[in-house]
Amino acid sequence: MTKRRVFMSVLGSTAYRECTYVSSRSGAKTYYRTKFIQVATLSLIARDWQSNDCVYIFLTRGEYGSEQRNWIDNGHKDKETQKPVMAEGLKSELENLQLSCQIKSIYLENGDTEEQIWTNFQRLYNCLQEGDEVYFDITHGFRSLPMLVLALNNYSKFLKNTQVLSITYGNYEARNQNDEAPIVDLTSVSELQTWTVAASMFITSGNTEMISQLLGTGNLNSLNNFVDEIATCRGLSIIDGETAQNAYKELDNLNYQNRIFSELIDRVKQKVACYTNNEVLNGFRAVQFCIDHRLFQQGYTLLQEFITTYILLDCGYDDWKDETLRNAVSGAMNINKRENFRLTRIPEYKSENEDDEDFDKRMKDVLKKREIESKLADKLFSRPYKKKLSDKVFKNLSQGARNDINHAGIRNSPKSTSYLKDRLTGYFNATRTIFNLSI
Repeated sequence: MTKRRVFMSVLGSTAYRECTYVSSRSGAKTYYRTKFIQVATLSLIARDWQSNDCVYIFLTRGEYGSEQRNWIDNGHKDKETQKPVMAEGLKSELENLQLSCQIKSIYLENGDTEEQIWTNFQRLYNCLQEGDEVYFDITHGFRSLPMLVLALNNYSKFLKNTQVLSITYGNYEARNQNDEAPIVDLTSVSELQTWTVAASMFITSGNTEMISQLLGTGNLNSLNNFVDEIATCRGLSIIDGETAQNAYKELDNLNYQNRIFSELIDRVKQKVACYTNNEVLNGFRAVQFCIDHRLFQQGYTLLQEFITTYILLDCGYDDWKDETLRNAVSGAMNINKRENFRLTRIPEYKSENEDDEDFDKRMKDVLKKREIESKLADKLFSRPYKKKLSDKVFKNLSQGARNDINHAGIRNSPKSTSYLKDRLTGYFNATRTIFNLSI
């Protein structure tokens, strides 16, 4: 279904004077001589509009309202004679354009009170339909109109999936010696508002959907992937750091001439600027990201796994992905005394489907595993941070909070949401202090 195009403009009651309005919208300058900015703007944008498209002109009633003075013909009076001034109103001039779209007039209140302002907002909003492409002219009308338009932009975008394609203003006061007045394009103000919301969504919640929509498919693949890696706890990719670094490059390559837009992008870039190549500290940076963006379950999982990884690297084990080593660290960190560390149990009997050769091989594998576990335990228990890290972080993290959150709190005496949120921050800060991490 073709999207409906909609033009919205408030008509004032002033006795407007004719001038030549000039637009640079299409690249080359276009000129249209009229006293109504609405006519000049529509002559530029609406020549190919169809019967489904619509022009809404908002009027005020009464002797001094815009309907009487500027919508119908001969609405103004000569100051001296008090006789009507013969001149076409906006309604007639729009009909002269012979546009194929619908033209509708809608009444507004004077906007003198807060209640009237909200009434006007509702009437503006009621004109819009799902998926409309909207063109605003904010030249005339009440002082509250520009604010209403900006508010309506976000409100209708959320509730009716509308899109603002243009916000313009006819600057009659800026006429040159040729009586030419520019049509000023203010659409970038709306874009800035949208970008501010999108950047805020990412910075506060880690949500990249709105930024991706603004930039188009493919422009922020790495940023999307970076967030997904944290949301799905992809530890190897987080440590590798390549996705985060690529996300920074994608953002850095965005070309915005407007410095204000660039500052927003810079705030987003700060979220990925700290990630380096193949470093375990990336994991702790990801935990901070989880805390900042309320990804508490992921934060617990990542914190425990990256503590384990850090310990293995500190103990001189490059193969920190090895399951035996990781299980040994977890076992050692949950006890206080070296003598209580349990090695893998030695098999006493062969299984029914096992011959002597297979049993001997299994026995050798177990003995080798016990040797690895024992050496790792010796190293870990000699580390000066071992006891403090176990007591202040690891035991509570692995046996309490992480288990509770990963099992959805379906247990006796489940933790509260505030407990889980506060403890993650506390465990993380304690870990940073104990390891003396600078992330």
